[in-house]
Amino acid sequence: MGVERDRWASAYRYLRSFVEGAFVEDDAPAPREAPATWRERVDAVQLVSRALADAVADEHEPRRRRALQVALARCITLGVEARENAARDELREG
Repeated sequence: MGVERDRWASAYRYLRSFVEGAFVEDDAPAPREAPATWRERVDAVQLVSRALADAVADEHEPRRRRALQVALARCITLGVEARENAARDELREG
């Protein structure tokens, strides 16, 4: 399970760096092109969330299913943060 957890932790850090448009200390590759706006980041997180939700639905092994559920929960949290930032940006722009 340690390898699986490390893989999901790495994927989560990569996704976080992608959403934030910043580099995080990790061995995961840096995003090649981070989304330019928070709205684009919201869209990116939604795509990943949908893929994770599908993977959770398809997974039958309990440990792997739980790891996917944790990754999905973290992704949803990132999505909420991205939506909040997108809303702030839209208010600033008027």
